[in-house]
Amino acid sequence: MFTNLDPTCHAEIDVIRQAVRELLDPLYKNKCTIYSTVEPCPMCSGALILANIHRAVWALSDEYLGAMRIMKQGNHFRHKFDKISVTAMPYKDLAIRSQELHRQWDERRGKKYIVSDII
Repeated sequence: MFTNLDPTCHAEIDVIRQAVRELLDPLYKNKCTIYSTVEPCPMCSGALILANIHRAVWALSDEYLGAMRIMKQGNHFRHKFDKISVTAMPYKDLAIRSQELHRQWDERRGKKYIVSDII
């Protein structure tokens, strides 16, 4: 995101752009799973709906900008978000590693990282 000077340059968006032909193919429509290191943000959560992604799996829930859990619990676009199955933090070791990588990344950018308990 910062290297490209593009605030929409998130991994989920990049993957959807690269896989657009497959995602539009009736053979794969509503059958794809996206795997991410961190819970999708509001923009990425919306993109998952528009791309007809069936399932989202992430290693670390994001208390700051993670939106998928909130979207699935709320009443806004509920009929759309209910179509996406989610698996949050299936492996504790991956969550811990992802949290450490995010801490290091934030520190390199001069940002204070807020540590939250995992699981």
